[in-house]
Amino acid sequence: MNTTNTLIREENNTWRDVLSSKEVCDLLRISIDTLNRYCMYNQIAYTRPSGGKRLFFKKDVLEFIESGRQGTYEEFKRSRNK
Repeated sequence: MNTTNTLIREENNTWRDVLSSKEVCDLLRISIDTLNRYCMYNQIAYTRPSGGKRLFFKKDVLEFIESGRQGTYEEFKRSRNK
């Protein structure tokens, strides 16, 4: 019984971690054209299961956001002292 519940929970988490193009656009506050450009230049990872619509894993979108992050002045000072 526990195994079935665990599998269902994992399956639900997996699907919750998958975003559509529209959801990514809303999250990043960009247009679909901008998202298309990011995909065309491989700036953001996506998958196309069976050649269908693009799907994005939430962790990839968050990594994309992090990649453009500018460090704070305090972080910069700490990195220079190392």
